[in-house]
Amino acid sequence: MTRKTIELDSAIVSGNAADDGYQNERRGWFVGHFFEPVDRLRCTQDVEVKWGKHLPNEERVTPSVREKATTLTLLLRGLFIIEFPDFDISFNLERPGDYVISAPGVAHLWKVVEDSVVLTVCWPSTPNNQK
Repeated sequence: MTRKTIELDSAIVSGNAADDGYQNERRGWFVGHFFEPVDRLRCTQDVEVKWGKHLPNEERVTPSVREKATTLTLLLRGLFIIEFPDFDISFNLERPGDYVISAPGVAHLWKVVEDSVVLTVCWPSTPNNQK
């Protein structure tokens, strides 16, 4: 059953991160600068939040860099590997709650070993920040 996102007088928003994040080709992002002001509480330049659903063998093979944002990647379920090629290090996120935080300007790659759900939080939320 899909719940509808409800907004009460600009004071409370309730919904489902997976449902809201995958509407309108947002690729899992459900809070951030890319929302319209009409979305009120979800439209902010302070933070971006993503509900990432990933299947085995998915991967980012070209390094990605957030030039102005700190990034938190938190494993909710599965086995997810994050690599930092400039530092020649990788982290296996394998237990719910495992996380990695990277500073602005740090390149990363990732790959999925098992069905995974990952919560990603970036701050601040800046347009054209990811290269």
